[in-house]
Amino acid sequence: MNRFPAAMVTSMAGTLAMVLWVNMERAHRHDVDPLWKITLAATLGITLFLSLKVFCEVKGYDAKKSRWLHIVAFAVLALYFVTLLDKLKGADFYRFYLINADLHLLVAIAPFLFERNLLNAFWQYNKTLFIRIGVSAIYSSTIYIGLVIAIVCLDKLFNLRIDEKIYFQLWLMVMGVFNTWFFLGGVPKNIRTLETDESYPKGLRIFTQFVLVPLVVLYYAILYLYMAKIIFTWNLPVGWLSSFIIGASLLGILTLLLIYPLRNRSEFGWIKTYARYFYMALLPLVVLMAVAIFRRIFDYGITIERYFVLLFTVWLFYISIKFTVRPETSIRIIPTSMCLLIVMATFGPLSAVSVSSKSQLGRLEYYLEKTGYLQNKTLIKGKRKMVFKDSAEISSIVEYLHNMHGLEILNRWAKKGEDFKYLNQFSFCQDYLGIDFIGRYQRGERDNQTMQYYFGYNAQQAVLRDLRGFDYLYDLQGIYRMAGGLKKTVATPDGNLEIFFPDGKNALEFRKGQNVLVIDFDPALARLRETKGSNGYSLTSDELTFDQDNEDFRIKLVLSAISGNYQNEIPKVETIYGQLYVKFKGKE
Repeated sequence: MNRFPAAMVTSMAGTLAMVLWVNMERAHRHDVDPLWKITLAATLGITLFLSLKVFCEVKGYDAKKSRWLHIVAFAVLALYFVTLLDKLKGADFYRFYLINADLHLLVAIAPFLFERNLLNAFWQYNKTLFIRIGVSAIYSSTIYIGLVIAIVCLDKLFNLRIDEKIYFQLWLMVMGVFNTWFFLGGVPKNIRTLETDESYPKGLRIFTQFVLVPLVVLYYAILYLYMAKIIFTWNLPVGWLSSFIIGASLLGILTLLLIYPLRNRSEFGWIKTYARYFYMALLPLVVLMAVAIFRRIFDYGITIERYFVLLFTVWLFYISIKFTVRPETSIRIIPTSMCLLIVMATFGPLSAVSVSSKSQLGRLEYYLEKTGYLQNKTLIKGKRKMVFKDSAEISSIVEYLHNMHGLEILNRWAKKGEDFKYLNQFSFCQDYLGIDFIGRYQRGERDNQTMQYYFGYNAQQAVLRDLRGFDYLYDLQGIYRMAGGLKKTVATPDGNLEIFFPDGKNALEFRKGQNVLVIDFDPALARLRETKGSNGYSLTSDELTFDQDNEDFRIKLVLSAISGNYQNEIPKVETIYGQLYVKFKGKE
């Protein structure tokens, strides 16, 4: 507390705000954004004041100069607080995450700003912080679990009926106050003297060499196998790929940082070899990640999440090239370069919020002009005939803009006196424009991490069926996809009819002797997705009727339901219900 009073004060302020928020009735929590604003500003204050304090200590600033710098920092936090919107939006939280990440990186480099040397001190300082984070988590978790057990004992033994909110509030107090205090107590003093410290924890070396390094090699092997699959099958990468590459690369870089002081010791010669090939092997993966993210951007524009992936792609490419060409590059460039990139992503015209909003507004403008809802930069109300794809795209973009920025961002196209600030995506699309809002489930929209989603279509239930022209009616109680395919045999006085559902096709095969008739569902599924989205209810019987024949027999398949999953945009039928009409030709 004596060494980092400002950091502890902001920590306690943020904790108190969250404790008060949890204590409120759930129905009223959405009306207390000021408590969240205090929490966000206070959370940033912890790392800001920590960075400032260690910077002043290394530079040898006196108490007066240090005090003025802290006053300036308080003013910056106050400015951040007042610039937050009255009603917090998704963009506010993303901006907070970026600033918070930047300040955490600043903690790592603050004591060494404007210092040319002190490379060993840089490593020793950050090693100490890394270990202290783990120790703090262990102590805090132990205290929290112990107190929870004590509260449960009091509650059960004395029937106190303790409000369950207290467990979350206790977690906030332990992590917000105790954990912060304990961590700050282990921040190194006299940081310049660490330059002569050659100590290296044996446990850290064992953990890194025999746990982290094998894991990185394993992850790289999996990613290279997947890259080989992409090349062989020529399929585009799935959404999860970027997350896997970013995770594996960050773990690999952390591993190299942890063993950095051992690189010049003769008994650890493998470290230089590992480092050289790590960055060389990272380059193809970065290119693969670039292909994946640029494909998503080309199809759907830039969102804040895609901006982050693009940012990491650029940074990983730069780091890989830098350490491949110059292996002796200072490790300080790793947090410093990332810190500078995050600053660019947080503020100004190239920020994540600015770039993503311009991209999505551009896409929305295109679809509104295409469908006639935007003319001469002014929104025009009225119901218009439009294809499902356009409705789905407009709904998706409006929903994103509402969640991230609020629909007041669309006021640029409003008529005089109109304000969209208090509208949500539903009221804007349906009540204002007259567009049927297509929800995420109906439009089959996937987030960046999902590889498959459901589709299903159901027909209206008919009371009577016309059997004229057919010999037999067979009720399909359920045809399910099975490994190796599903086979059913329908016995009739005119011979057996075999029904086969191949595992690798969206089709039913009907066989009588050597004659085969195939009903392919793919054209119908493509048509239904275009007109109905991924889900359609109360369809007409004609929309789910398939009629084919050959020289031996005729098949009419009237489906009541068909469902399955899209996997990488390819439909895979799983279940079929309906009625089968059969006519054998050549009968008397």
